[in-house]
Amino acid sequence: MFHKSENEIAKKIKDSIEKMQLESEKPQVTAVFSPTDEIRKLKGLLDEGIISQDEFDEKKSDLLKKL
Repeated sequence: MFHKSENEIAKKIKDSIEKMQLESEKPQVTAVFSPTDEIRKLKGLLDEGIISQDEFDEKKSDLLKKL
């Protein structure tokens, strides 16, 4: 299929393709935040004045329903 002088290049290409296929088959890691983590983050936003007390209370109530 390949000329003898091209065998090394063909092998490198094949190895690269196989490596990429293995990488794509690995499960993707996604960050998972618990409702408690989210409430802590929201509390920081409240303390900084970025969100209001009403917004904090509403989001906190929604998150606590998930526990």
